[in-house]
Amino acid sequence: MASNPYSDMPQTNASWDSFWSDSGGAGAFSADGADHPAVAGFWGAFFEMIRRDNPAPRIADLASGNGAVIAHALGVFEGDTANITSVDVSEKAIASIRERFPSIAGIVSDAADLSLESGGFDVVTSQFGVEYAGPGAIDEAIRLLAPRGYLAALLHHTGSDIHRACAAGHDAAQRVQESEFIRLAIEFFSVGFEAVRGGDRAPYDAAASRLNPAIKALENIFADHGEDVAAGAIAQLYDDVSRMHQRIAHYDGDDILAWLRQMDERLESYRGRMASMLEAAVDPEAFDQVCNKIRQENLKIEQSGPLHAPGTTAPLAWALIVSS
Repeated sequence: MASNPYSDMPQTNASWDSFWSDSGGAGAFSADGADHPAVAGFWGAFFEMIRRDNPAPRIADLASGNGAVIAHALGVFEGDTANITSVDVSEKAIASIRERFPSIAGIVSDAADLSLESGGFDVVTSQFGVEYAGPGAIDEAIRLLAPRGYLAALLHHTGSDIHRACAAGHDAAQRVQESEFIRLAIEFFSVGFEAVRGGDRAPYDAAASRLNPAIKALENIFADHGEDVAAGAIAQLYDDVSRMHQRIAHYDGDDILAWLRQMDERLESYRGRMASMLEAAVDPEAFDQVCNKIRQENLKIEQSGPLHAPGTTAPLAWALIVSS
């Protein structure tokens, strides 16, 4: 991010390249940490253990999201005959998984209320998923287990590095919304294109003055959380709006305004996901309750406790492996 790319606003006399090549990556709001090497290591070791005893397990992945666990499973069972069913409450998530993994059965369903057969799966998995569906989702996961089956789950951990990153991302996204940066940028570009075409500059200058406090609000976010907050997407938004402004004479106004509206929708979606994660995260007392519930079902806990990255003290997640 430049030190202050807006200091000369408004200015319109630079040449621009293609809009989409400049801004195509700016919408990549994502949750942090789900693809951490320690997370991948957990699933790699788990599925290797399963394959030693069962080269063709029936697997149900609950609250699959982007299909991260499925990708790990297929990496281990490649060339074998694992039968995998993906479950998620989101139709879009299931459609995406089916497109990426055509051999996977996809079911749109709440993880706490499944129509799947009791005892129908040798392996039940979830990564940062079942905790969103509430306590009943653990009961459903247990119900699906066949004799000598395994349940493996990674759950969001309050106080984890991922939890802190999501809290920072939520705060940053909320502050961007409260600053009305995108709305003011839309207003600024709308009158800016009129000025570029020879219209009155006074509305352009006035819109720039209204946008400046929102620009400062984003700079304060970076001072508090760093430019990598929200996977760097807010810093990218800041930089892209600056670059588009500096090269406004060669942009298509409809493209810029449509992109900003899309970014507004993505920002709200991201903020909502971060809020859900913070609400769903499991504290030590709640994790103990999950483990006690499992013991009451006469299941064996093979692993339970925080998952750490090598050489770190803060946990990444709660790790749980259960056998029936």
